[in-house]
Amino acid sequence: MMMMNKQFRVVKIINDMKVVVNAGSSDLIERGSKLEIYTIGEEVIDPDTNKSLGTLDTIKAYIEVVDVFPKMCICRNTETKTYNALLGLQSFVKEEIKPLTVDPKQITGGLNNTDKVIQIGDLVRKSAG
Repeated sequence: MMMMNKQFRVVKIINDMKVVVNAGSSDLIERGSKLEIYTIGEEVIDPDTNKSLGTLDTIKAYIEVVDVFPKMCICRNTETKTYNALLGLQSFVKEEIKPLTVDPKQITGGLNNTDKVIQIGDLVRKSAG
């Protein structure tokens, strides 16, 4: 059974399209499971009750499980980019998977350097959506 407080992490970056997460079938992860890579944000306190409302986490990426092993899974980005194209007299829309924004030092060839850069050790959890 999956422990509710178990934290999953990115453990390997295969390329700018796929990462490995240390969650697998023994954690009730299956092909098609939706996950999110995130960083814990600032705690928000309700000024009326003085109680914590949780944290404003930054979602680095929404990912989907494509291959499952007992203790790990391979995931790909779920965010897509859309192109409008004109071919002859017909127009069409093409949609393709966007690459993940990963730490360029941890793969051969990455690009971006923003606060959403995915790195080995980043936290992962099941996505609510």
